Amino acid sequence: MGGADKYLSVRPAYRLYRAEYGLRQQGCDALADLYAEAATN
Repeated sequence: MGGADKYLSVRPAYRLYRAEYGLRQQGCDALADLYAEAATN
């Protein structure tokens, strides 16, 4: 039980993390911080 739940809940956070990383590479720190905040909530 919970293995699938954990996997499914990790995926959106992973996508947010990737978006945050991409924004930081482009110098969009303010937007990246928003994504980071969304990923941790």
